Parts: sequence; structure tokens; C-alpha cells
Amino acid sequence: KPTWGRSYQLAAPERVVRQIEAVRAGPMVPDSLWFTDDIFAVKPGWLRSFRENVGANPLPFRCNTRADLVRDGTYVADLAAAGCAEVWMGAESGSNAVLAAMDKDQTRADLDQAAARLRGAGIRVGFFLQLGYPGEGYREALETLEMVRQLRPDEIGVSVSYPLPGTRFHEAVKGGLAKTHWESAMENEVLFAGAFPQPFYDAMRELLRAEHAWLTFRPTFDRRGLRR
Repeated sequence: KPTWGRSYQLAAPERVVRQIEAVRAGPMVPDSLWFTDDIFAVKPGWLRSFRENVGANPLPFRCNTRADLVRDGTYVADLAAAGCAEVWMGAESGSNAVLAAMDKDQTRADLDQAAARLRGAGIRVGFFLQLGYPGEGYREALETLEMVRQLRPDEIGVSVSYPLPGTRFHEAVKGGLAKTHWESAMENEVLFAGAFPQPFYDAMRELLRAEHAWLTFRPTFDRRGLRR
């Protein structure tokens, strides 16, 4: 993020694999790993080398990536072969207009394709969703709900857009910020003049969660209306 500068360091794939093997050889052998990088394997060449070093007995892991990286089928195949069991993406919105305003370099069609490719490789899909980004109205919020209904991600995380200092988003809204810094008690509060009052975003967040839970866990019924 611009807050910390625009450079980053990459650990060598061989080093990461050695660390994984050290963990697996320890007294508390994990069932899986979670790579918490904002974007795992942002360089496809790194991922290919990681896959080759992991070998034939990978430890399952989950990670975050971007829909534009998943456009490449080779990237998805390397993820699966390296042991990836679950991928989270910043889907953010089902509205192309909102995605364009965010400069996400992705469209709803990209998200459709990414979800299909990951699932085709046996990888679970998680979506990070945002509400309240400037330009999002009622119709755009419903487009996000419809995306969840159609793509049925395995997991979702829902939050209200937060203007991070140093970003174009922050520059655009900083004059109307109710507060100038984040506090732990402010989770999912609208910090700027949004299109709707806070109760709308609270209700929309719960609607998305409820819809997702229903799609994920709903029982199937026969013609008599009896649960199978």
C-alpha cells in the first residue's frame, strides 16, 4: 500500500518450501497453512518455481490472489499442484461501474471466469466484498447481491469501504471524513458521506451474509416439500 511505499520483497521459493518442511517436521504438524500476503505469488514465475520445489506431497494452503492473475490457466494449475485448497479474491462489487471507479483492473466477467477456473481445479473460492464505495447506489449494491447468488462463493467477507490514507479514494473523500483514523470499535462504519445512512450498510451486509448462508447450506426438497 502507498502508506508503506511501493516496493516489496519476495522470499525465494526454495526458502519458503524449507520453512514449510520445518513446520511439518515439528511437534505440532498442521493440517493446512494460510499465506497472508495481500497477493500470493504475484509473479507467476515465482509460483512455478514454488510448485516445482514443493514436490508430490504438498501441504494444503489458502491464500489471497487477484482475478487478473487467474485469467492465466497455467497460474491456476500451478496453484492446485502446489497444494492450494482455497483462494480469496478482492471481488469487491458485482457492478462494473464500481469496479472501474476502484481501478480494480477487473470486470464482473473476470470474476465469473476466475471462480469457474478455480473451481475447475478443485480450489474453493472466497470473495472479499465492499459496500459504500463512491458511486455505489442501490442498483449497484443489488448487483453485488446478484453476483453472490449467481457465483455462489464458498466463503464471503463483507466490509464497508475504508479510505486508506495515501490512496486516490482517500484524497477524494478526506474533506468529508467524520474521523481521520481507524479505531477498533469502528468496524464497518461509514467514515465519509456515503450514498446511504449507516443502517442501510448494516442491513445490506447482513442480507449478503444471510443469502450466502442460504445458498451454501440450504436443504433440497422433493416434490412433496419434504427434505431429502
